[in-house]
Amino acid sequence: MTEPDDPDEDTGALTADVVTQMVTSYEQGASILALVEHYGLTYRAVRTALLREGVVLRSAGRRETPPSPAGLVEAYLRGDTIRVVAKNFGLSFGMVRRMLLGSGVQLREPGRRS
Repeated sequence: MTEPDDPDEDTGALTADVVTQMVTSYEQGASILALVEHYGLTYRAVRTALLREGVVLRSAGRRETPPSPAGLVEAYLRGDTIRVVAKNFGLSFGMVRRMLLGSGVQLREPGRRS
């Protein structure tokens, strides 16, 4: 009998084909949560199956920051605050900040306009 904390409890019934499909999907960008929903498995079962196949898991949460839309960097450099830029472009404060940093912009001190 398996212990409740045994990872095999969640992954024991997975076929090789399902595991291969999960690995391929994950490597193409699907999240563990997306795989959980698609295959009707627990988070632990998907994670354990991926690790057993030697998959290097991405860090949770953040994905690669997309390129900044045209005019975003220029608006900040003109003097708009990150909050104003975020509002005008329909983005979050954090996303605008990451886009600016990713574009090599040196950020001003909080609350200062240039």
